[in-house]
Amino acid sequence: MIKIGMAGAHGTGKTSMANAMLQMKAFSKSVLVPSTARQIKEYGYPINREATELSQLLVPVLRMVDEYEAEPNAANEALISDRTLVDSLAYTMYQNDHVWESGALVEFVSRRLTEMHMNSYDYVLYFPIYWDGVQDGVRDPDENYRRAIDSNVLSILELMNIRYLQVPNVSPEKRAQWFLEIMQEDYKRVYDFYRQAFGL
Repeated sequence: MIKIGMAGAHGTGKTSMANAMLQMKAFSKSVLVPSTARQIKEYGYPINREATELSQLLVPVLRMVDEYEAEPNAANEALISDRTLVDSLAYTMYQNDHVWESGALVEFVSRRLTEMHMNSYDYVLYFPIYWDGVQDGVRDPDENYRRAIDSNVLSILELMNIRYLQVPNVSPEKRAQWFLEIMQEDYKRVYDFYRQAFGL
């Protein structure tokens, strides 16, 4: 199974690319793990800048549980995770810096969980901000907030030495095709390496 994690601020096209991937033959039997924040909100917990220490800590825990439960259904295909623990840590860092009086423990636990869990992905896709955000009743419309989250996401990726691919500023369908070509090239290199190593 190939495990793909999508990281980036809200409104950067993660869900659109994931859905475009599922329309392709190569990913048609893959499993999509949706955004955890939406689930948290459906249960009545606050998200974004209203998030409490508890609701923000529930995000990475639920993300890990959702991915774990989805893995058996993607045994021979791909698991596409719309968000990663890098994202939840980025929002937690913002809350700890700008909202909460004392969120050091929540940030510490989130950081440890992120360091532990990010190794489970075969590919991490980073979605920069290329366009204005969309107001949908879930995403926070403040552009400065979105850019602060983007900065945190990129800082975490770099500081934790997480290998990632930066998604280009093209349509969801072209993004899906771009990523498929990268995967195909990677698997060709692995195949050629083993064929040469074993004299096949």
